[in-house]
Amino acid sequence: MNVLKSSIKIFFLIAILSASSLSSSAQDKLNPKISFNISFSAGSNIIETNNKSNLLELANISDFVNYNKLSIQNGTSHFVLVSYINESSRNNLFAVNRSALLASVVREHLKKKFGFDNSHFTFTIRFDSEISDLVSIEYKPYSVKSFENQEIHFTHNASYQELVKTISKYREIPFEIHSENALNENNLSEESKFPSSEDTPAINQVPLKNPKETITDDKKCKTLEDGEQVYAKHPSGYTKNSRTKNPPGEFADTTRKVHKNLISSVGIKTNLINLAGVTPPAIVTKPVYNISLELYFLKILSASFEGFVAPLLKQTNIQSENWFKVSGASTEIRVWMGQTYRFSGFFVGVYGMYGDFDIRDIEESDKGKTGDFYSTGLSVGFCHPITKKILVEVGARGGYRKDIWDTYTIINNDFYLSESISKSKFCLANYNISIIYRFTRK
Repeated sequence: MNVLKSSIKIFFLIAILSASSLSSSAQDKLNPKISFNISFSAGSNIIETNNKSNLLELANISDFVNYNKLSIQNGTSHFVLVSYINESSRNNLFAVNRSALLASVVREHLKKKFGFDNSHFTFTIRFDSEISDLVSIEYKPYSVKSFENQEIHFTHNASYQELVKTISKYREIPFEIHSENALNENNLSEESKFPSSEDTPAINQVPLKNPKETITDDKKCKTLEDGEQVYAKHPSGYTKNSRTKNPPGEFADTTRKVHKNLISSVGIKTNLINLAGVTPPAIVTKPVYNISLELYFLKILSASFEGFVAPLLKQTNIQSENWFKVSGASTEIRVWMGQTYRFSGFFVGVYGMYGDFDIRDIEESDKGKTGDFYSTGLSVGFCHPITKKILVEVGARGGYRKDIWDTYTIINNDFYLSESISKSKFCLANYNISIIYRFTRK
């Protein structure tokens, strides 16, 4: 009996230890603090996989992904790529560019090896005075938040102009705010945000909080009334009296208010050409009243939905010799070629259109025709902003069109059908000069 009791106690002890081990293992797999550190040699942008560098980390990543790959691909968890730079280098474009370059190398490695894509990663830059040439891969057991940065922009051409052009693609430089190694919120000014080209001055023309303030520290700079910055005894040789741009690779060390970018969300527009009664190829008719609703999403895509009708009020007088009646709807998906979130410049798209018509022109024929039409094809155009919310658009649609109609004659106020006709062709479907009003959000 004692042996049996001892065996039972040992069994339960083993079971408890096993459960504890499994629980600990499961927690390890979901622990949001799990991270893998990938190191780079100074000046190198290649992941070294030899015995001295990254071999063990890459093996651990492979084991970890085997447990969590499905949740990452489903979007219920993700990786954060953290690049480290010295706190004193926060205004150095070369350091920011290198941190982005190293993160992109790590991301590309994970994408190729495990089949991930960009949506499975976010990117941030963390300040640490003791760490450099390191990218930390941190696992987060939750979906990507809307405010987290997922873009990595970098250039191999390390000229100052190319650096400015590349880093300006960020809505704001993804410096980490809430971090033990980062500056606290009170000391982290908004100078880390990169201004948009529309709402704020260029990077070398950022005005100080008080432009007319006298220089009291020879490491500070002031801004003249014309917007140029003047440096005093800068280590690179910029002097108090030299009217030059910012020293290469650095932002102006100033405190300024940053205007948030305005992003288009919904647009309302009308085609002025159709409103004037002109339809392809160059037929002048009654005004075709039209309105479109356009939705903007995924940085470079938009979808528009249009309705049109002529005349606006139903015509019932069949004694009239001529009339032009048409109504219909169309939808269009566009890809914008310009800068992301701007939804301006050139675009290409795919459209579909359906409508019905009832047209009678006694000068052309004593018969009227009534029926339906279908059309699908490609669109192209250009959109230019007049103000932040009002834009003008010029475009055209062309593709396949099929018309199915019946001809009819009118005798003693009665309609008599004559024949049914079907016709297909490739043609110019429509062209437009439109005025757009857009609703925006920050």
